[in-house]
Amino acid sequence: MMEQVNIKLDRRLLREVDSLADLLHVSRSELIRLTLAEGIKEQSLKLRESVAVEFVKGHISDTAMESLLGPDAEDIRLIKRTMARGKRIVDGLLERP
Repeated sequence: MMEQVNIKLDRRLLREVDSLADLLHVSRSELIRLTLAEGIKEQSLKLRESVAVEFVKGHISDTAMESLLGPDAEDIRLIKRTMARGKRIVDGLLERP
């Protein structure tokens, strides 16, 4: 279901949007929708990566990470355990004479 949202854009930006829309043979609205969706998807992925890194560093709790990542939280836990196991192995090898 679509819902209308009104936004104001700088005239120069709107001219760029119109030029791209003409070049791509799509409507202004379609180009803005697609570009906005791509930007939100990219930002969402960056946020999820940041949450994972902060969890591995111990800066956020398991509960907080789970609430932010949902089902993907278990994958991050597995990665953290695997990294810790690998670190112990490497540390053990480095301690040998």
